[in-house]
Amino acid sequence: MTDKEFEKIYNEAYRAVYWTAMSLLKNEADAEDIVQDTFLTLIESYDSIKDKDKVTPWLKKIAANKCLDRIKLAKTDTVDDEFFDNVEAVPEDFLPDTIIESAEMRKIIMDIIEKSLSDDIRRTLILFYFDEMSTKEIADTLGIPEGSVRRRLNFARNKIKKEVEKYEEDNDTKLFGMAALPFLSKLFMKEAEQVPFKAMPASLTSSLSASKGASIKEAGTKTAASAARKGTGFVMKKVIIISIAAIAAVGFTVGVIVSEWSKKADKEAGKTTVNEVVDDSGNHKDRDKDKKHKKDKKDSVQTTNDGYFIIEDRKDGPTLTGLTEEGKKQETLVIPAGYLISCTLKEGIVKHVSFESDDDIDLNYLFSCAETIETIELPANLTELPPIDDCQKLKEITIPKGVKEIPAMTFFNDLSLVTINIEGDLIKIGDQAFNQCRSLENINLPDSINEIGTFAFNKCESLKTITLPKGLKKIGYNAFIQHKGGIQTIIVPKEMELESWDRFGFDQDNVQYTVKVVKGSWADIHFDEVFSGNAVKE
Repeated sequence: MTDKEFEKIYNEAYRAVYWTAMSLLKNEADAEDIVQDTFLTLIESYDSIKDKDKVTPWLKKIAANKCLDRIKLAKTDTVDDEFFDNVEAVPEDFLPDTIIESAEMRKIIMDIIEKSLSDDIRRTLILFYFDEMSTKEIADTLGIPEGSVRRRLNFARNKIKKEVEKYEEDNDTKLFGMAALPFLSKLFMKEAEQVPFKAMPASLTSSLSASKGASIKEAGTKTAASAARKGTGFVMKKVIIISIAAIAAVGFTVGVIVSEWSKKADKEAGKTTVNEVVDDSGNHKDRDKDKKHKKDKKDSVQTTNDGYFIIEDRKDGPTLTGLTEEGKKQETLVIPAGYLISCTLKEGIVKHVSFESDDDIDLNYLFSCAETIETIELPANLTELPPIDDCQKLKEITIPKGVKEIPAMTFFNDLSLVTINIEGDLIKIGDQAFNQCRSLENINLPDSINEIGTFAFNKCESLKTITLPKGLKKIGYNAFIQHKGGIQTIIVPKEMELESWDRFGFDQDNVQYTVKVVKGSWADIHFDEVFSGNAVKE
């Protein structure tokens, strides 16, 4: 690949690659890392691409896969099949093309997509409509059945359509219509066109030059490109690039460049444990001898978790990136203070998890799909809940008082979860937050909650009685629907007055249930509007 070829591809594809990364990761720094990583992959793999006219679609898929690897989105569950079964089919061409040319109208639709869809469903939508991945490719990447992908796409179209109709009603305007081509694909493409162009960084130019110069040693080139890719987002990547520039400046041979890259790659592959870090010069250092780290860490970290965690010294700071083989054997783990977290606990046999510090921290996907976990003691000052989905042996959990929202699908498919303790003034329960929590029996909803999302308590078959919050204003579609057994009694406080609700919000799938209301209250007056025909007023 010549310099001109590479520059042409970069200029044509940058916006699409960046929009993919930013839409999936929602983090500017991470998106830029993915962009560079994707174009480094192009440098290595260009000669193997058969259809050079389709490089941009290829790059979008590469970027999408790298994003999904980073956020560890892939799952192996099939439980969402039944959840999407009863959603009516909506055609792809459900909005007029004229909206696309209006920045104001595009923002309305994009806001609807951002606010009404869970992250998993929104990402699936982007992978299909923008990154041109087939339903099979998406299914393979996410580790779910292809039928589940199709159901997610249909659910997304249905949800967007409903929200558009609601917007039209609330704003006395008309957006809904039929189009000749899939609207969502054109919408996302137009949004990507608005991405400000960023000139090619010098590091990519250096990498291209090095790869061409090292073509006489193909194996060395592959090692070098691999090292650069693996280092994306880490301090190590910077070390590699700086090393290349320095070597080129003094006129070292290509063989030396390959050798240096190979050494860095080998050292990078030897990840460190909790007692060891890699400094900014690429040198491995004993944490106990590093005064800076010693000052920030308590001695208990070394004794309680000695050798249990893999850490890497990334650009944002020391980061837990996995469990060592010894860590995977532990049933009890204390997460040490002072680290960023970029790992999951699903590979081990851990049953009980607590934290050394009560400090607020981004837990990322630490608990997602950790099927062996039974108890979790979250940091007392936590403000944002991480995904705690598919923790199928988790029985009880307390939500710290600083948390204001339970995001969409937080406890999805936690089959053994019996009790939820909420300490603070929770405001919102997101879509599918407790979907498939079939053992859930006890949850005390604080009166501060003003919104309960779509399918929030779907299939919580052991939840027999629920008292609605006094401050509840919005209830989503099938928020409490059950298919086997389920809610028998709903208690409505006198103060509750809904502002927005779906007529099936409290539906019990043709099963009779009792609703206790205060005579003369808002719920009493609007009973027939709010509750389905299977409800019996008491």
